[in-house]
Amino acid sequence: MKQTILVALLLMIAGCGGDSGGGMGSSQQELLDQVNGKFPFTPNRPFDVIFTCQRNNSQLLYTLDFKSSGDFDLYSTLNTGQDVMVSGNYSYQNDELHLQLQSNFISLDEHSSGIESLFGILYRFQTAEMDCIAIGHRYNDPASEFGATVHYSCPDTNIQAASYDNNAIEFVHRNMPFSLPVPGSAFRQRNRNISGTIQPIIQRGYGIYRRDGDNFYVYFNNLFDDVNILSGAFSNGDLEIRIDQLEPQAGSCTL
Repeated sequence: MKQTILVALLLMIAGCGGDSGGGMGSSQQELLDQVNGKFPFTPNRPFDVIFTCQRNNSQLLYTLDFKSSGDFDLYSTLNTGQDVMVSGNYSYQNDELHLQLQSNFISLDEHSSGIESLFGILYRFQTAEMDCIAIGHRYNDPASEFGATVHYSCPDTNIQAASYDNNAIEFVHRNMPFSLPVPGSAFRQRNRNISGTIQPIIQRGYGIYRRDGDNFYVYFNNLFDDVNILSGAFSNGDLEIRIDQLEPQAGSCTL
């Protein structure tokens, strides 16, 4: 299971090259602009965002959990299979991040070479040694954020003569060492079932979501060939969700 998660995260980082991939038509770009306008980004201040980071020329992944206190926790699974957690501190000034950490396992002293924002959060940054992308955050209302993974199954959609799709959506998944929940995170799996075949064609991807009352918005970084930005609403005490881009007339997705 851990290997599957690492592969999915590597694919997510590899797909970070802009917004020209599948599912970014004009309506998707308009929705992205709308969400960015709803949640404006303020640079050069401490933040509460969780990143996965790929080290250059290495299979090693870091999970960096930044806190508004100016500290961050680094989680990683070493080549020995051991899960470790160590802490460091950071500054964010003049549009530059500076990360510092000294431990027996890992040492960092790195400056950012590029920063990107999205959905009102610091979404991606690069240093000379690594590329980091957000997998979660703590900007949703704590009163409405889920404390554990919630899984919604959706009705069949895109029904064709010889195929149909089935989607599942999760919020606050667990893909960090020690199986810690990731607030502000989302996951989608789309199964495309084709007549005459035993196994469906599966697409999976991790993303982030923002919640505004009952409304929500999800961003997947060009991981799907249909849509990568979802909007919708929770209802019935969060037991159901409507997803605007997945044929809501077919019915709600349910827990």
